[in-house]
Amino acid sequence: MKHIIQVSVLACALVVLAAPKGSVVSTAAQKVPVPQVGSLKAETMEDWSDLKEALLKLVDYMPADKYDFLPVYPVRKANEITVDPVNETFAKRVLFVAQINVRFLDFLGGKLKAPDVNDSMLSKEAAMKALEASFDYGTDLLELQTDQTMLQTVNASFLGRATRARVFSYLIGHTREVDGQLVMYLRLAGIALPVSQ
Repeated sequence: MKHIIQVSVLACALVVLAAPKGSVVSTAAQKVPVPQVGSLKAETMEDWSDLKEALLKLVDYMPADKYDFLPVYPVRKANEITVDPVNETFAKRVLFVAQINVRFLDFLGGKLKAPDVNDSMLSKEAAMKALEASFDYGTDLLELQTDQTMLQTVNASFLGRATRARVFSYLIGHTREVDGQLVMYLRLAGIALPVSQ
């Protein structure tokens, strides 16, 4: 018992010695300083810019003459394996990212004019231009925000009432999902990708 008391006293002494100067150790809950948090706007801008750069680099690997590539994949039907085509070309998947970006960014409000992204932009040059324009639109909208306005809610389609930060988070997640599909398209088209970037 004496040993337990000595260990307890030693532990309490170490807590007091480790406490920052000027602080008071009490039995009541001690206020802990809140660590500085980064800027929500700045962090979103960094993620958005990095994603734009990575995605444009990825879709540029597909040669222009293969932007209409439509992969096929094996499907098991009634114990028989058949081959079904995917229903969208590589170009349509790239354009899909741009269209979803513009659609959801429009919910953020503001006086900026959205870029024209339409279904006819299926060449490599047009699809990449649409993709870049959609990301630039997001960057321009982000420039108009503050950390406070990023936390204000907007009506964001099926997301319902959501903060502007959540809209960007959704778009980043959506794009990451599609970029995984684009990697598969590239591999199925026989395009060799670098092991790491």
